[in-house]
Amino acid sequence: MNVIEIHIKEVPQLFDSRDPAPFHERDLDSSFANYLIACAEESKTRSKYFRIQIDIDERHPTIDEEKISAAIHSYFKYQIELKRLEFTRTMRMARLFLLFGLIILFLCLSIAQILQNIESDFIKTSLREGVVIFGWVSLWKPLEVFLFDWYPIYDKIRLYRKIFASQINILFNAKETL
Repeated sequence: MNVIEIHIKEVPQLFDSRDPAPFHERDLDSSFANYLIACAEESKTRSKYFRIQIDIDERHPTIDEEKISAAIHSYFKYQIELKRLEFTRTMRMARLFLLFGLIILFLCLSIAQILQNIESDFIKTSLREGVVIFGWVSLWKPLEVFLFDWYPIYDKIRLYRKIFASQINILFNAKETL
């Protein structure tokens, strides 16, 4: 099991100081969240879970280990939901683009068929080929989304789930290790 070790001086370093909500409801500090994400991405093991070890020098009067763990889990649960929404929007957009692309392709192939029946010369042949190419190019973006663009979003969801499922250990008054 991989362990992500973090050493901080005080609890407020974990949370976004601009967020006016109580500590346990605040967003995580972006540096802290990005560090967790980067460590999880760099994780070389294929294990499904890892452990987050946070050593804090000073105990906070109102925030205990459970509240910190709950805040971290809550943050990543919310990030999972945001990425799911992004995935849904991306796929909806791809379906809409695919519909438009197929309509454009159908129109372009119909126009090309009409141009083929007209007496052929260089300009008409070039125009016909251009219309056909334009029709097929109209499918480029939806196919790109269906084939490639969805995976980075899905990969982030998997990563956030892995962080969300991780065990979090909080130790107060820990000595800094070298």
